[in-house]
Amino acid sequence: MRVYQLDDLPVHILMKYSDRLGFVSDTVKAHQDVIKTAGYVWFGKIGRRLGREPFKAINRQCAEGIPTYLFLVQKAPGGYSLARGVIKEIATSPPAKCYPEYYSEHKLHTVMRVWVKLVKLEKIKDANAELQRLYRLGSSDQIMNALTFSMNPMFAVTRRP
Repeated sequence: MRVYQLDDLPVHILMKYSDRLGFVSDTVKAHQDVIKTAGYVWFGKIGRRLGREPFKAINRQCAEGIPTYLFLVQKAPGGYSLARGVIKEIATSPPAKCYPEYYSEHKLHTVMRVWVKLVKLEKIKDANAELQRLYRLGSSDQIMNALTFSMNPMFAVTRRP
């Protein structure tokens, strides 16, 4: 199987999340609500960052107008639930406040290490079909394998046609 590199297909991000942590009952809706009022939202992630090359590639793609996505995945009955957001920028420094209120209420904004600016966020009805199209960057592994066996919370991925 062919291994895709940075120059073959656009780089995207897949992040694991969970509504069961108790901060908010519907993470996706909380971020969609901010997009509705402000036109964009910052999605923050605690934990490890992306590597330097995927990080640069994502910001370059955004600057060039190449569609670049954040995939948010969590376990659900019978598999996974998935949302896809359109990325406009990725950063490591906290942005000006344009994120859901629960970030401030729980002081989450102080520990976020990755910030992704989204202008659109939608739930994907057929999560398994979309996940089958995603592969870890620089690997022939479908992301489904990583979701099953890896503890990593975030991956750089490519999306195959």
